[in-house]
Amino acid sequence: MSIIEMQGISKVYNQGKNNECQALNNVSVVIEKGEWVAVTGKSGSGKSTFLHIAGLVDKYTSGSLYFEGDCMDNKKQNAVAKIRKERIGFVLQDFGLIWSMSVFDNIATPLYLAGVKGKERKMLVQEIAEQVGVADLLKKKVRELSGGQCQRVAIARAVVHKPAVIFADEPTGALDQQNAGQVMDILNKVNENGTTILMVTHDMDIAKLCKRNILIEDGKIL
Repeated sequence: MSIIEMQGISKVYNQGKNNECQALNNVSVVIEKGEWVAVTGKSGSGKSTFLHIAGLVDKYTSGSLYFEGDCMDNKKQNAVAKIRKERIGFVLQDFGLIWSMSVFDNIATPLYLAGVKGKERKMLVQEIAEQVGVADLLKKKVRELSGGQCQRVAIARAVVHKPAVIFADEPTGALDQQNAGQVMDILNKVNENGTTILMVTHDMDIAKLCKRNILIEDGKIL
């Protein structure tokens, strides 16, 4: 069963202007449920645009996009936001955490948004914190953590609400080799538990650890 299907997706920025730029050009691809896919390519190749469109963050200029079999082409913004909130998790290179908040509250953010009550929320956060190795840090502010610890917290936040798919944009880009390896081990466990992962990376050694690779060049899949 496909979780994401793109049919002839193109994305043009500044359409009709002197600085018009085609970021994606007639891209068609199917991501199956449970896959772990690396998206690689040079800087400016279109891989981040690909990730943002697949993750329902950015709109496309033409083509069709299906998420879990549901066509997104004419979906209202509120409906798309609901899918994003309930079915998708994001992991970013710069972590995307709220530095003034505790580790617990950062991880719990999707649960607060979903209206999950206190006792269940505490249980879910504790469970995922133990899985990623930050259970002893829950009361700390994230600004007190190392880069590797921050990325563990970011992964915990991305998966705490049990999304169907995680979109990871250079999740190891800000980490040293040891921490990058640990993050990849955690993502591998997340994937083994059935969560689909679509990950942008420029590191071919990291890409080789994924189960499938997509190479993008000049906005096209090669």
